Amino acid sequence: MSARYFFHLYNGEEAIRDEVGVEVSELDQVRDAFVQIIREMRRELSMSDLDQWEVRVQDAAGTVVARFQLDDLKY
Repeated sequence: MSARYFFHLYNGEEAIRDEVGVEVSELDQVRDAFVQIIREMRRELSMSDLDQWEVRVQDAAGTVVARFQLDDLKY
């Protein structure tokens, strides 16, 4: 069964909320989906300071299921 997860970005001062989310069938796929989203953001937005941000992954109920520091990820 698939579920929708949302990737909200925070840097301590600003927040970028994901209003669309991504649907995956397993929680393990969340990280892969997230890495793809960050790659796209880097290409489209030229966010040079993106590494200063944290991502909080939430399920449809609003529960945080994972956190990632962007500077810790390899993408």
